[in-house]
Amino acid sequence: MQVRAHIERLRTAKNIAYAWRQMIVYLSLAPAGTTETFLVYAQSFLAEQREPFRTKFAPILAGLKSAHRGAQPQVRLLGWTTGVHPLLGDNG
Repeated sequence: MQVRAHIERLRTAKNIAYAWRQMIVYLSLAPAGTTETFLVYAQSFLAEQREPFRTKFAPILAGLKSAHRGAQPQVRLLGWTTGVHPLLGDNG
């Protein structure tokens, strides 16, 4: 049963990453100023979430902000991993 739960967690992380990538595509096609508005909204939305979610997702949102400024993000939300996945933690 543990293997099945592990596979489900990996599948969930993959689906979240697909949705995240799709959101980035839409933001790249949106009118000027939309991304800035979204980032403000996303930060306030994140602040309202429970601590486990905030802890895991804050670096991912910070990476999006860095990329928007033209800098290299420290954390990328990918659908796969060969190490520790940012959403799954050490027990991936």
